[in-house]
Amino acid sequence: MLGTLRAENRTQTSNQDNQQYFDAFFARGYDWNDAVAISAYFGIADPVEAKLKAGNQLVAGHHNWVDRVLELKRAEDTQQNNQANNQKAYDAFFRQGYGYNEAEKIAIAWGLKDVGEAKLKAGRHILDYGVADIANILANATAAQYDAANISDDAAWDAYANSGYDRDDASRLENAWGLSSTNNAKLKIGGLILTRQEHSLPGNVAP
Repeated sequence: MLGTLRAENRTQTSNQDNQQYFDAFFARGYDWNDAVAISAYFGIADPVEAKLKAGNQLVAGHHNWVDRVLELKRAEDTQQNNQANNQKAYDAFFRQGYGYNEAEKIAIAWGLKDVGEAKLKAGRHILDYGVADIANILANATAAQYDAANISDDAAWDAYANSGYDRDDASRLENAWGLSSTNNAKLKIGGLILTRQEHSLPGNVAP
């Protein structure tokens, strides 16, 4: 009889503690989705258990614990999404039958230092806009590339000004080419035009 009473008391105490943890969890504005995220982060099968775990931390005074775990979970999800998106871009590049040689030509055309980056950006471009621009670059690729030392800035600037490209185009190409300023992108656009390498400029300016 005494043993039964002790077991009932322990159960009652446990239920009270659990309710306290649930109350603490919801009192701070967390919801079921947060519990699911916490359970996923720690590999807990049942989100209810995640709520208890989080509530326990809150009751213990660790008020930033849940926010930190959710932040870590978001970072984990973002990394996984980025990896998945990058893989899609690589797959799109290779599905066209392209390889290192094509990536090298694209890297030169877009002023990229890394062939891997060229594969990634070309794949993204294919996914977003189709393969036409990439195919055009590769079909017209030549060994001669724009050399700023051989073309004056004034000549390159004039060629850019008469090209039909605007500041927004130059800004996008600045980012795509990894240049330090929009003006440098304008000069490169002009240089490519003067050396008859317009094919190196993507048609919709969105590498």
